[in-house]
Amino acid sequence: CKEECQVFRPIATFSQNIWRYQFPPFSSADELSQVFDSLTKETAPLKEKVKDILMGSTPDPVENVKFIDTLLRLGVSYHFEDDIENQLETIFTSHHNLFSGNHHDLNSTSIVFRVFRQYGFKMSCDVFNKFKDTDGKFKETLIDDVRGMLSLYEAAYLRVHGEDILEEALAFTTVHLKSLENKSNPHLAKQIANALDQPLNKCPPRLATRTYISFYEEEDFRIETLLKFAKLDFNRVQVLHKQEISQIARFWEDSKLSELSYARERYVEAYTWSNSVFYEPRYAQGRIFLAKMVLLVSILDDTFDAYGTPQELQ
Repeated sequence: CKEECQVFRPIATFSQNIWRYQFPPFSSADELSQVFDSLTKETAPLKEKVKDILMGSTPDPVENVKFIDTLLRLGVSYHFEDDIENQLETIFTSHHNLFSGNHHDLNSTSIVFRVFRQYGFKMSCDVFNKFKDTDGKFKETLIDDVRGMLSLYEAAYLRVHGEDILEEALAFTTVHLKSLENKSNPHLAKQIANALDQPLNKCPPRLATRTYISFYEEEDFRIETLLKFAKLDFNRVQVLHKQEISQIARFWEDSKLSELSYARERYVEAYTWSNSVFYEPRYAQGRIFLAKMVLLVSILDDTFDAYGTPQELQ
């Protein structure tokens, strides 16, 4: 009878949790809070200087939008959301013919288009018509403008159904950027490779921020104050993330889920998913809640896939 009642379970052999000692569940909350407060204090004066640059007037509103794009890509735009939205609203409503002339190049036009679309403005894709030849194709001379091609490539990912010109732009830039990667200087080649692998619209924001900080650091046109602010703020937010992961690790331990021999410890993965959805620092509770839900769903998944017998799961 004992042999007849024996249950054979399809227990999977999962790899061990490599994060166990990186984010201990009972790490010192006070220590992390002190580091966070110290970095917040250090970034405060830099934040004011960057805000002065943002609010400073320039003869060309396109340059204002390009600076906003830099703030976005460096991951610090959340500090100035109201100011940015007010500026974009003013520019969009006051400059109906922003690109009426031909003096703005492909790079500037693409960046402005992408920024306005990201903020929900109905920026027309007709702004790219001037970059086409008489046959209705993108001009071959554009291929030599590597930065312009990169910006057009990223802008094309914000297309909506029926925008054929952006479909053509994506195909055009993808083909030529692949060949330009081997012909460009190392700095631009890295940016091209990264864009082809992880377009901005498909990359987790915090990961995109970390990557762009390293690119911006090598740019001749970088603003040192802004670069320093972006680095410090990134480190500051990283401390916040460590605090949150430690809370989730504590939830894992306190709930006794770690005692389930067949279940994977996936709290860092779960947090990574939630961070891709709620990436702004102020949404800490949303990140923690979603990560816990992902963990519970993961346990159910492992129970069905790696523990339960067919009879039990029917």
